[in-house]
Amino acid sequence: MARFLFIWMIMLGAMIGIRDGAHFDVDLWPELKPRANALLRIVSSVFVLMFALVFIWYGIKFVQFGWHQDSELAEMPMTYIFIAWPLSGLTWVLFLGERFLQDLRTLSEEPPA
Repeated sequence: MARFLFIWMIMLGAMIGIRDGAHFDVDLWPELKPRANALLRIVSSVFVLMFALVFIWYGIKFVQFGWHQDSELAEMPMTYIFIAWPLSGLTWVLFLGERFLQDLRTLSEEPPA
């Protein structure tokens, strides 16, 4: 059971990291202007989005694979464990969409004169 909870803990941590913008953030140029920084975040978000879509696609296949499996030790359906992958990918897409809109607003703002 501890392994199953550990899987969920990792996935929940990844979800929170994406929401807070802390999971896949790297400051290559910390002194960039806000617009340039927003543009780099958008590019980075596209790559993370592709990874999230892989999590969703193969996570669904993973859930289908484990649909009729039960854990012998925990006596629970493996679907409860396997659903963590597509659910994580889905929340990543939602949180990335939110960040993407914020970055687009930053890009559309007029630079100070």
